[in-house]
Amino acid sequence: VSNHLAEIESLPSFLHHTLYHAGRPGHAGAAAFLALSGMMSTQIAAAPIDSPVAYIAVDLYEAFSARSLTIDAASPPASYNTWDRPEPETLRYKKIVVFVMESVTLKALEEGTSRLEPERMFAHIKKQSHRYTNIIASNMDSRTGMLAMLSGRFVPFEAYSDADVARYAFLSHKRSLVHRMNEYGYVTAFSAAVTEQEAVVFDLPWSERFVLTESDRDRARKQGFLCLTPYEFEHSCDDRYLLPRLVDFVASHERAFLYHEFIYGHSQEYMDALQIDPVRYYSDYVEAFTEALKKRGLLDETLIVIVADHGIRMKGYETERSTYILPLYFFHPQFQGRTDASLYAHFDFKDLLLAEASHTSPPLARDHAPFIGMTSSAIIGAVDARGGLTVIKDRRWRPYALMTPDTAHAERLLAGIRSYRDRFTESDFSY
Repeated sequence: VSNHLAEIESLPSFLHHTLYHAGRPGHAGAAAFLALSGMMSTQIAAAPIDSPVAYIAVDLYEAFSARSLTIDAASPPASYNTWDRPEPETLRYKKIVVFVMESVTLKALEEGTSRLEPERMFAHIKKQSHRYTNIIASNMDSRTGMLAMLSGRFVPFEAYSDADVARYAFLSHKRSLVHRMNEYGYVTAFSAAVTEQEAVVFDLPWSERFVLTESDRDRARKQGFLCLTPYEFEHSCDDRYLLPRLVDFVASHERAFLYHEFIYGHSQEYMDALQIDPVRYYSDYVEAFTEALKKRGLLDETLIVIVADHGIRMKGYETERSTYILPLYFFHPQFQGRTDASLYAHFDFKDLLLAEASHTSPPLARDHAPFIGMTSSAIIGAVDARGGLTVIKDRRWRPYALMTPDTAHAERLLAGIRSYRDRFTESDFSY
């Protein structure tokens, strides 16, 4: 699918002009537009929605049926230096553990939690958590989603095209939450039960990195853990194989910062094989981890953070606001439950974490929070504090809005994100 869409993107400029205007009344491309619409309708009816043919057909149908956007001037959006914000001198917790769930929205977490037995951890976690219930996913790919969290910057690129990677790879050498935790005196670690190394994120200055070797996978299988290769680029095992190693890491250092990316949920194969709902799996994992710390007398000095890497990526969900709203829970056994519904972006994670870990005020809420769609989707957009949602397909040959409160708003957002993208490497500023 990505290759076919890339071919359209690389068409000669005169064809971009034709595609841009096709479908407008009186234009020579209108007849072709109508013929193509008929062909696409046939393809959509004949093919399953998850097939490449149907995916491309729907994408093209949207492009020709939606009104194109125009940009008169690309004025830069309001920006700030994320590292100029006041930061606490010290943090109150000796241990900070971040669990990053895979593709779990706030809505999915709450629905999954409602099905749990009362004794399960997530069924009662609200009572001892500070919850942020309006966190907007900045990126709909895992790598750039995590990078936004750790860099404190809006990453205005899709994650997995080589051209885009070249434009954000420099972030591995810029200041990040990992740098800051090192400065605070924490031993930092990234963990994922996979042999592959997540580019850029893995290159941040972690003190330790917990990933798998093929020998680890052999040992995991012998111990009864499921290990699969669901994709060419993922040789992984059940997250629970690493759990004892992660507990030992936290226990063995006076000050420890652990950032764990869950593998469970990345692919349907694990869920089909283990038959465990993702929310139940994450709840049981976090409970096992906290119980292990409690037995060692370490839970009271540990802040547990539960968040997700991105929202729903399946086609058909792009215009639902709940697709982009992620959970963010800060759990501690001494916390009294509270909820903050202020609008924040995923790249505000650094400042929210430092505020919670120091018992200081959170950053100011946002008027709107921008986002980038998954690789090859060409989606950009924003959620605003009034509940509005703008979703734009930024195709080079014809940018158009799938959803917007008004066209002028969408055109300003498109101009602002394009301008920010062009200036991304120039400074430490974020959107």
